[in-house]
Amino acid sequence: MLLAAANAPALPLQDGAEAARECEAATQASDWDTAVTRCAAAIEALPDTYGIYYFLGLAHQQRQEWTEAAAAFESFVSASEAEPEGQAQLAEQIRIAVRGAALARIRAGDRAGGLPLLRHAAEADPADAEVAFFLGVALLEEGDRQGAEAAFLVVSAEAPQISEAHFFLGQLHYEAGDYEAARTHLDAAPGGSLRADAHWMAGSMALRNTESGTADPEGAENDALRHFGAFLEVEPETARAAVAHYFVGTIAADREECDAARRHYRDFLRIAPEHERASDVQRYLEEGFGSCEAPPGEKTLAESEEQAGSSPTLCQQPVAKLTRPSSPGGGSAGDASRLEQPVAKPPRRSTGDPSRLNRAALRRSSLRFGRNTLGIPPSRALSAGRLTRLGAHASSTPGC
Repeated sequence: MLLAAANAPALPLQDGAEAARECEAATQASDWDTAVTRCAAAIEALPDTYGIYYFLGLAHQQRQEWTEAAAAFESFVSASEAEPEGQAQLAEQIRIAVRGAALARIRAGDRAGGLPLLRHAAEADPADAEVAFFLGVALLEEGDRQGAEAAFLVVSAEAPQISEAHFFLGQLHYEAGDYEAARTHLDAAPGGSLRADAHWMAGSMALRNTESGTADPEGAENDALRHFGAFLEVEPETARAAVAHYFVGTIAADREECDAARRHYRDFLRIAPEHERASDVQRYLEEGFGSCEAPPGEKTLAESEEQAGSSPTLCQQPVAKLTRPSSPGGGSAGDASRLEQPVAKPPRRSTGDPSRLNRAALRRSSLRFGRNTLGIPPSRALSAGRLTRLGAHASSTPGC
Protein backbone atom coordinates (compact mmCIF):
# COMPACT_ATOMS: atom_id res chain seq x y z
CA MET A 1 0.00 0.00 0.00
CA LEU A 2 1.17 3.52 -0.78
CA LEU A 3 0.77 4.79 2.77
CA ALA A 4 2.95 2.01 4.11
CA ALA A 5 5.51 2.56 1.34
CA ALA A 6 5.75 6.23 2.25
CA ASN A 7 7.60 5.31 5.45
CA ALA A 8 5.25 7.50 7.45
CA PRO A 9 5.75 7.97 11.21
CA ALA A 10 3.65 6.01 13.70
CA LEU A 11 0.05 7.25 13.68
CA PRO A 12 -0.70 8.94 16.97
CA LEU A 13 -4.40 9.37 16.35
CA GLN A 14 -6.64 6.38 15.77
CA ASP A 15 -9.26 8.46 13.93
CA GLY A 16 -6.57 9.87 11.63
CA ALA A 17 -5.28 6.40 10.80
CA GLU A 18 -8.79 5.20 10.07
CA ALA A 19 -9.46 8.20 7.81
CA ALA A 20 -6.22 7.51 5.93
CA ARG A 21 -7.20 3.89 5.32
CA GLU A 22 -10.67 4.96 4.18
CA CYS A 23 -9.09 7.58 1.90
CA GLU A 24 -6.96 4.96 0.13
CA ALA A 25 -9.80 2.43 -0.03
CA ALA A 26 -12.22 4.95 -1.54
CA THR A 27 -9.64 5.96 -4.15
CA GLN A 28 -9.02 2.37 -5.18
CA ALA A 29 -12.81 1.86 -5.41
CA SER A 30 -13.17 5.01 -7.58
CA ASP A 31 -15.50 6.52 -4.98
CA TRP A 32 -14.16 10.00 -5.58
CA ASP A 33 -16.56 11.97 -3.39
CA THR A 34 -15.81 9.80 -0.37
CA ALA A 35 -12.11 9.91 -1.20
CA VAL A 36 -12.03 13.71 -1.13
CA THR A 37 -13.85 13.81 2.21
CA ARG A 38 -11.81 11.11 3.95
CA CYS A 39 -8.46 12.19 2.51
CA ALA A 40 -9.07 15.76 3.67
CA ALA A 41 -9.92 14.46 7.16
CA ALA A 42 -6.79 12.31 7.21
CA ILE A 43 -4.57 15.22 6.17
CA GLU A 44 -6.05 17.40 8.90
CA ALA A 45 -5.22 14.78 11.50
CA LEU A 46 -1.95 13.55 9.96
CA PRO A 47 -0.45 16.42 7.90
CA ASP A 48 2.97 14.72 7.69
CA THR A 49 1.64 11.53 6.10
CA TYR A 50 2.30 12.78 2.58
CA GLY A 51 1.05 9.67 0.78
CA ILE A 52 -2.48 10.90 1.48
CA TYR A 53 -1.90 13.87 -0.85
CA TYR A 54 -1.42 11.47 -3.77
CA PHE A 55 -4.87 9.94 -3.28
CA LEU A 56 -6.42 13.36 -2.74
CA GLY A 57 -4.89 14.56 -6.01
CA LEU A 58 -6.34 11.57 -7.88
CA ALA A 59 -9.79 12.24 -6.41
CA HIS A 60 -9.77 15.94 -7.30
CA GLN A 61 -8.48 15.06 -10.78
CA GLN A 62 -11.41 12.74 -11.42
CA ARG A 63 -13.81 15.43 -10.20
CA GLN A 64 -12.12 17.91 -12.56
CA GLU A 65 -11.20 20.19 -9.69
CA TRP A 66 -7.99 21.25 -11.34
CA THR A 67 -6.56 23.77 -8.90
CA GLU A 68 -7.10 21.45 -5.94
CA ALA A 69 -5.70 18.47 -7.86
CA ALA A 70 -2.54 20.37 -8.78
CA ALA A 71 -1.99 21.53 -5.20
CA ALA A 72 -2.40 18.01 -3.80
CA PHE A 73 -0.09 16.41 -6.38
CA GLU A 74 2.57 19.07 -5.86
CA SER A 75 2.45 18.59 -2.08
CA PHE A 76 2.99 14.87 -2.57
CA VAL A 77 5.89 15.38 -5.01
CA SER A 78 7.64 17.96 -2.81
CA ALA A 79 7.41 15.83 0.32
CA SER A 80 8.39 12.56 -1.32
CA GLU A 81 11.36 14.04 -3.19
CA ALA A 82 12.65 15.45 0.10
CA GLU A 83 13.23 11.91 1.37
CA PRO A 84 15.62 9.78 -0.74
CA GLU A 85 14.10 6.53 0.52
CA GLY A 86 10.56 7.65 -0.29
CA GLN A 87 11.65 8.97 -3.69
CA ALA A 88 13.15 5.61 -4.67
CA GLN A 89 10.14 3.64 -3.49
CA LEU A 90 7.56 5.94 -5.08
CA ALA A 91 9.18 6.73 -8.44
CA GLU A 92 6.11 5.69 -10.45
CA GLN A 93 3.70 7.58 -8.19
CA ILE A 94 5.91 10.67 -8.42
CA ARG A 95 5.87 10.47 -12.22
CA ILE A 96 2.06 10.18 -12.21
CA ALA A 97 1.75 13.07 -9.76
CA VAL A 98 4.02 15.36 -11.80
CA ARG A 99 2.00 14.56 -14.93
CA GLY A 100 -1.28 15.08 -13.10
CA ALA A 101 -0.13 18.40 -11.63
CA ALA A 102 1.07 19.61 -15.05
CA LEU A 103 -2.20 18.85 -16.82
CA ALA A 104 -4.24 20.19 -13.90
CA ARG A 105 -2.37 23.51 -13.93
CA ILE A 106 -2.86 23.90 -17.68
CA ARG A 107 -6.55 23.01 -17.48
CA ALA A 108 -6.94 25.54 -14.67
CA GLY A 109 -5.50 28.20 -16.97
CA ASP A 110 -2.18 28.47 -15.12
CA ARG A 111 0.34 28.30 -17.96
CA ALA A 112 3.18 29.76 -15.89
CA GLY A 113 2.75 27.09 -13.24
CA GLY A 114 2.04 24.29 -15.69
CA LEU A 115 4.81 24.76 -18.27
CA PRO A 116 7.76 23.66 -16.07
CA LEU A 117 5.77 20.63 -14.95
CA LEU A 118 4.88 19.80 -18.56
CA ARG A 119 8.56 19.90 -19.50
CA HIS A 120 9.35 17.58 -16.58
CA ALA A 121 6.57 15.17 -17.55
CA ALA A 122 7.64 15.17 -21.21
CA GLU A 123 11.22 14.34 -20.24
CA ALA A 124 9.97 11.46 -18.09
CA ASP A 125 7.86 10.03 -20.93
CA PRO A 126 8.73 11.49 -24.36
CA ALA A 127 5.95 9.44 -26.04
CA ASP A 128 3.12 10.80 -23.87
CA ALA A 129 0.86 12.36 -26.54
CA GLU A 130 -1.43 14.20 -24.14
CA VAL A 131 1.45 15.88 -22.33
CA ALA A 132 3.11 16.67 -25.67
CA PHE A 133 -0.06 18.27 -27.00
CA PHE A 134 -0.53 20.62 -24.06
CA LEU A 135 3.19 21.34 -24.04
CA GLY A 136 2.94 22.34 -27.71
CA VAL A 137 0.01 24.66 -27.05
CA ALA A 138 1.76 26.25 -24.05
CA LEU A 139 4.95 26.77 -26.05
CA LEU A 140 2.97 28.40 -28.86
CA GLU A 141 1.56 30.83 -26.34
CA GLU A 142 5.11 31.50 -25.14
CA GLY A 143 6.22 32.20 -28.71
CA ASP A 144 8.48 29.14 -28.93
CA ARG A 145 7.38 27.96 -32.37
CA GLN A 146 10.27 25.52 -32.81
CA GLY A 147 9.56 23.85 -29.48
CA ALA A 148 5.84 23.76 -30.24
CA GLU A 149 6.44 22.09 -33.60
CA ALA A 150 8.62 19.43 -31.97
CA ALA A 151 5.90 18.72 -29.40
CA PHE A 152 3.13 18.50 -32.01
CA LEU A 153 5.25 16.15 -34.11
CA VAL A 154 5.33 13.79 -31.12
CA VAL A 155 1.52 13.94 -31.01
CA SER A 156 1.15 13.30 -34.74
CA ALA A 157 3.44 10.26 -34.47
CA GLU A 158 2.06 8.77 -31.27
CA ALA A 159 -1.62 9.71 -31.61
CA PRO A 160 -2.41 10.74 -35.21
CA GLN A 161 -6.13 10.72 -34.42
CA ILE A 162 -5.66 13.95 -32.45
CA SER A 163 -6.45 16.19 -35.39
CA GLU A 164 -5.89 19.41 -33.45
CA ALA A 165 -2.15 18.71 -33.47
CA HIS A 166 -2.24 18.42 -37.27
CA PHE A 167 -4.07 21.74 -37.40
CA PHE A 168 -1.40 23.53 -35.37
CA LEU A 169 1.37 21.92 -37.43
CA GLY A 170 -0.44 23.01 -40.57
CA GLN A 171 -0.76 26.53 -39.24
CA LEU A 172 2.92 26.69 -38.27
CA HIS A 173 3.98 25.53 -41.75
CA TYR A 174 1.47 27.87 -43.40
CA GLU A 175 2.80 30.89 -41.55
CA ALA A 176 6.36 29.84 -42.41
CA GLY A 177 5.43 29.70 -46.11
CA ASP A 178 5.87 25.91 -46.40
CA TYR A 179 2.53 25.28 -48.11
CA GLU A 180 3.18 21.68 -49.12
CA ALA A 181 3.82 20.66 -45.51
CA ALA A 182 0.87 22.79 -44.40
CA ARG A 183 -1.48 20.99 -46.80
CA THR A 184 -0.28 17.57 -45.58
CA HIS A 185 -1.21 18.34 -41.99
CA LEU A 186 -4.37 20.33 -42.74
CA ASP A 187 -5.74 17.43 -44.77
CA ALA A 188 -5.61 15.40 -41.55
CA ALA A 189 -7.15 18.15 -39.41
CA PRO A 190 -10.71 18.87 -40.62
CA GLY A 191 -12.30 16.13 -38.51
CA GLY A 192 -11.41 17.94 -35.31
CA SER A 193 -12.71 20.93 -33.46
CA LEU A 194 -10.73 23.34 -35.65
CA ARG A 195 -11.97 22.03 -38.98
CA ALA A 196 -13.50 25.36 -40.07
CA ASP A 197 -10.13 27.05 -39.70
CA ALA A 198 -8.35 24.12 -41.37
CA HIS A 199 -10.65 24.33 -44.40
CA TRP A 200 -10.24 28.11 -44.45
CA MET A 201 -6.45 27.91 -44.67
CA ALA A 202 -6.52 25.02 -47.15
CA GLY A 203 -9.00 26.91 -49.34
CA SER A 204 -6.87 30.05 -49.18
CA MET A 205 -3.78 28.11 -50.25
CA ALA A 206 -5.69 26.54 -53.13
CA LEU A 207 -6.86 29.99 -54.19
CA ARG A 208 -3.27 31.19 -54.26
CA ASN A 209 -2.33 28.18 -56.40
CA THR A 210 -4.78 29.23 -59.11
CA GLU A 211 -2.19 31.78 -60.18
CA SER A 212 0.86 29.58 -59.65
CA GLY A 213 2.93 28.78 -62.71
CA THR A 214 3.49 25.22 -61.56
CA ALA A 215 0.01 24.33 -60.32
CA ASP A 216 -2.97 23.19 -62.32
CA PRO A 217 -5.26 26.26 -62.13
CA GLU A 218 -8.47 24.33 -62.67
CA GLY A 219 -7.48 21.68 -60.13
CA ALA A 220 -6.55 24.40 -57.66
CA GLU A 221 -9.94 26.05 -58.23
CA ASN A 222 -11.66 22.73 -57.56
CA ASP A 223 -9.68 22.37 -54.33
CA ALA A 224 -10.66 25.89 -53.31
CA LEU A 225 -14.33 25.15 -54.00
CA ARG A 226 -14.14 21.91 -52.00
CA HIS A 227 -12.51 23.51 -48.97
CA PHE A 228 -14.61 26.66 -48.94
CA GLY A 229 -17.74 24.55 -49.39
CA ALA A 230 -16.77 22.43 -46.39
CA PHE A 231 -15.94 25.60 -44.46
CA LEU A 232 -19.39 27.05 -45.15
CA GLU A 233 -21.05 23.90 -43.83
CA VAL A 234 -19.35 24.45 -40.48
CA GLU A 235 -19.38 28.26 -40.31
CA PRO A 236 -22.26 29.53 -42.47
CA GLU A 237 -23.08 32.97 -41.07
CA THR A 238 -19.86 34.71 -40.03
CA ALA A 239 -17.82 37.49 -41.60
CA ARG A 240 -15.44 34.84 -42.94
CA ALA A 241 -18.43 33.05 -44.47
CA ALA A 242 -19.22 36.20 -46.46
CA VAL A 243 -15.66 36.23 -47.79
CA ALA A 244 -15.90 32.54 -48.68
CA HIS A 245 -19.10 33.23 -50.63
CA TYR A 246 -17.28 35.96 -52.52
CA PHE A 247 -14.42 33.59 -53.39
CA VAL A 248 -16.76 30.84 -54.57
CA GLY A 249 -18.96 33.31 -56.45
CA THR A 250 -15.94 34.71 -58.26
CA ILE A 251 -14.83 31.26 -59.38
CA ALA A 252 -18.36 30.44 -60.52
CA ALA A 253 -18.59 33.74 -62.41
CA ASP A 254 -15.31 33.03 -64.15
CA ARG A 255 -16.63 29.61 -65.16
CA GLU A 256 -19.88 31.24 -66.37
CA GLU A 257 -21.87 29.18 -63.87
CA CYS A 258 -24.36 31.99 -63.58
CA ASP A 259 -26.86 30.62 -61.04
CA ALA A 260 -24.14 29.51 -58.65
CA ALA A 261 -22.34 32.85 -58.94
CA ARG A 262 -25.54 34.81 -58.23
CA ARG A 263 -26.38 32.59 -55.27
CA HIS A 264 -23.01 33.10 -53.60
CA TYR A 265 -22.88 36.82 -54.40
CA ARG A 266 -26.33 37.27 -52.84
CA ASP A 267 -25.22 35.37 -49.73
CA PHE A 268 -22.17 37.62 -49.58
CA LEU A 269 -24.40 40.71 -49.64
CA ARG A 270 -26.82 39.21 -47.11
CA ILE A 271 -24.09 38.52 -44.57
CA ALA A 272 -21.88 41.55 -45.21
CA PRO A 273 -24.03 44.32 -46.76
CA GLU A 274 -21.53 47.03 -45.77
CA HIS A 275 -18.38 45.24 -46.93
CA GLU A 276 -16.09 47.38 -49.08
CA ARG A 277 -16.85 45.13 -52.07
CA ALA A 278 -20.64 45.19 -51.59
CA SER A 279 -21.31 47.94 -54.12
CA ASP A 280 -19.30 46.14 -56.81
CA VAL A 281 -21.07 42.84 -56.17
CA GLN A 282 -24.45 44.59 -56.21
CA ARG A 283 -23.53 46.10 -59.57
CA TYR A 284 -22.56 42.66 -60.92
CA LEU A 285 -26.02 41.39 -60.01
CA GLU A 286 -27.79 44.44 -61.46
CA GLU A 287 -25.91 44.65 -64.75
CA GLY A 288 -24.90 41.05 -65.30
CA PHE A 289 -21.38 39.70 -65.62
CA GLY A 290 -19.55 37.88 -68.36
CA SER A 291 -22.13 35.94 -70.35
CA CYS A 292 -24.55 36.03 -67.39
CA GLU A 293 -27.26 38.58 -67.93
CA ALA A 294 -29.03 40.16 -65.00
CA PRO A 295 -32.26 38.22 -64.34
CA PRO A 296 -35.56 40.13 -64.63
CA GLY A 297 -36.62 41.76 -61.38
CA GLU A 298 -33.14 42.08 -59.88
CA LYS A 299 -33.25 45.10 -57.56
CA THR A 300 -30.84 47.90 -58.27
CA LEU A 301 -28.68 49.27 -55.50
CA ALA A 302 -30.71 52.48 -55.43
CA GLU A 303 -33.96 50.54 -55.13
CA SER A 304 -32.57 48.45 -52.29
CA GLU A 305 -31.46 51.57 -50.43
CA GLU A 306 -34.78 53.34 -51.01
CA GLN A 307 -36.72 50.33 -49.74
CA ALA A 308 -34.48 50.11 -46.67
CA GLY A 309 -34.83 53.85 -46.08
CA SER A 310 -31.10 54.36 -45.83
CA SER A 311 -28.43 56.17 -47.74
CA PRO A 312 -25.29 54.53 -49.06
CA THR A 313 -22.58 54.01 -46.49
CA LEU A 314 -18.93 54.60 -47.11
CA CYS A 315 -18.48 50.85 -47.52
CA GLN A 316 -21.11 50.84 -50.30
CA GLN A 317 -19.43 53.52 -52.42
CA PRO A 318 -18.00 52.22 -55.71
CA VAL A 319 -14.41 51.05 -55.43
CA ALA A 320 -12.39 52.22 -58.41
CA LYS A 321 -9.38 49.98 -58.05
CA LEU A 322 -8.33 46.70 -56.51
CA THR A 323 -5.33 46.23 -54.26
CA ARG A 324 -2.89 43.55 -55.36
CA PRO A 325 -1.60 41.57 -52.37
CA SER A 326 1.98 40.42 -52.38
CA SER A 327 2.72 36.82 -53.29
CA PRO A 328 2.69 34.14 -50.56
CA GLY A 329 5.59 34.50 -48.18
CA GLY A 330 6.57 37.88 -49.62
CA GLY A 331 5.50 40.50 -47.11
CA SER A 332 2.09 41.74 -46.13
CA ALA A 333 -0.85 42.70 -48.28
CA GLY A 334 -0.81 46.21 -46.88
CA ASP A 335 2.19 47.34 -48.91
CA ALA A 336 0.84 46.11 -52.23
CA SER A 337 0.76 48.13 -55.43
CA ARG A 338 -2.41 49.22 -57.18
CA LEU A 339 -3.78 47.59 -60.31
CA GLU A 340 -4.17 49.93 -63.25
CA GLN A 341 -7.55 48.81 -64.56
CA PRO A 342 -10.82 49.88 -62.89
CA VAL A 343 -13.18 47.15 -61.73
CA ALA A 344 -16.34 46.93 -63.82
CA LYS A 345 -17.59 43.33 -63.85
CA PRO A 346 -16.26 39.85 -63.13
CA PRO A 347 -14.13 38.65 -66.04
CA ARG A 348 -15.06 36.35 -68.88
CA ARG A 349 -12.70 33.51 -69.69
CA SER A 350 -11.68 35.58 -72.69
CA THR A 351 -10.07 38.71 -71.29
CA GLY A 352 -9.30 40.54 -74.49
CA ASP A 353 -11.37 43.53 -73.37
CA PRO A 354 -8.81 45.80 -71.60
CA SER A 355 -11.55 47.29 -69.40
CA ARG A 356 -11.85 43.92 -67.61
CA LEU A 357 -9.45 42.45 -65.11
CA ASN A 358 -8.14 39.00 -65.87
CA ARG A 359 -9.16 36.25 -63.50
CA ALA A 360 -5.75 36.08 -61.77
CA ALA A 361 -5.93 39.77 -60.91
CA LEU A 362 -9.43 39.44 -59.52
CA ARG A 363 -8.39 36.39 -57.51
CA ARG A 364 -5.39 38.20 -56.10
CA SER A 365 -7.57 41.08 -55.04
CA SER A 366 -9.98 38.75 -53.27
CA LEU A 367 -7.20 37.22 -51.17
CA ARG A 368 -6.82 40.35 -49.07
CA PHE A 369 -10.40 40.09 -47.79
CA GLY A 370 -9.41 37.22 -45.53
CA ARG A 371 -5.78 37.99 -44.86
CA ASN A 372 -6.36 38.51 -41.12
CA THR A 373 -7.95 35.08 -40.74
CA LEU A 374 -5.59 32.84 -42.67
CA GLY A 375 -4.09 31.71 -39.36
CA ILE A 376 -5.80 31.46 -35.99
CA PRO A 377 -3.31 32.01 -33.14
CA PRO A 378 -3.66 29.21 -30.58
CA SER A 379 -3.48 31.85 -27.85
CA ARG A 380 -6.94 33.03 -28.93
CA ALA A 381 -8.26 29.53 -28.42
CA LEU A 382 -6.82 29.17 -24.94
CA SER A 383 -7.72 32.66 -23.80
CA ALA A 384 -11.30 31.85 -24.70
CA GLY A 385 -11.13 28.89 -22.30
CA ARG A 386 -12.30 26.37 -24.85
CA LEU A 387 -9.88 23.47 -24.32
CA THR A 388 -11.29 20.05 -25.14
CA ARG A 389 -10.03 16.74 -23.80
CA LEU A 390 -6.88 16.88 -25.91
CA GLY A 391 -7.56 19.87 -28.11
CA ALA A 392 -8.39 23.49 -28.37
CA HIS A 393 -11.14 25.36 -30.22
CA ALA A 394 -10.06 28.42 -32.14
CA SER A 395 -12.33 31.39 -32.05
CA SER A 396 -13.19 32.93 -35.38
CA THR A 397 -11.58 36.17 -36.36
CA PRO A 398 -13.64 38.57 -38.50
CA GLY A 399 -12.35 38.47 -42.03
CA CYS A 400 -13.66 41.78 -43.33
